[in-house]
Amino acid sequence: MMQTKNYFIVALMCLFAACMDVPPSKNVSDVFAKLVEDNTIDTAAQIKELLNNMVLIEGGIFEMGCDGKYSDMCNSDEHPKHKVQLSNFKIGKYEVTQHQWRAVMNTKPAYFQNCKQCPIERVNWADAQKFIEKLNKKTKQKFRLPTEAEWEYAARGGKKSGNYKYAGSNNLDTVAWYVKNSGNTLHKIGEKMPNELGLYDMTGNVWEWCFDKFDEDYYHHSTLHNPEGPDRGAYRVVRGGSWSAPSHNSRITNRYANNPQQGTNLVGFRLAQ
Repeated sequence: MMQTKNYFIVALMCLFAACMDVPPSKNVSDVFAKLVEDNTIDTAAQIKELLNNMVLIEGGIFEMGCDGKYSDMCNSDEHPKHKVQLSNFKIGKYEVTQHQWRAVMNTKPAYFQNCKQCPIERVNWADAQKFIEKLNKKTKQKFRLPTEAEWEYAARGGKKSGNYKYAGSNNLDTVAWYVKNSGNTLHKIGEKMPNELGLYDMTGNVWEWCFDKFDEDYYHHSTLHNPEGPDRGAYRVVRGGSWSAPSHNSRITNRYANNPQQGTNLVGFRLAQ
């Protein structure tokens, strides 16, 4: 039995190394061995899944904000539309799941229980940071929350953007769980169509924490290169809408300010690097 377990651990170590895009090494072996020692093989498998699901986004210049053909729907904090230049970055193909959260944190904060593949929710901004800190310590990686600009660029489809109202389509039902089709509940990740970059649930299911503080006038003085939001602000940005959001709040450009100390069953997050 011990020999079988050791063989399985070695096999997973190779996968773990491959998904980090580095050859098997003492460092990776030590990290994986510690994961197995301090946690379980399931924890290591969930972390490997997070690593494998990071999508490389080619940076570029885009127009951030709302106007043009959707100008009749714009909120005041979505103006003015302005140029932003982003470097390459990675973002999660999916929102962080309840299973992945429990594997790293060993807690079950979600309101909607017994759905391992549903996005984690009822976690505040500080909780997300604790998850990231612990994940980085385990993996020796540099995970973080996406900036608001990175989030919008990725939701738009980056350089493959079709200029849709929602992430991947103008037909909200095809890409999102929202108030009219969710049945008033959360859903598993990846059940709707992805956007142009292969990212799922950028619209709907749960709002997603961004790194930035919120300022309704920030677009008037945002920096051009890799903006990270204002220096001051009591609230943090969440994006994307949720299972209870109407279509207006599900638009790619819609911004929302959320109390960083408040965790609700409407808000989760996805990782960036």
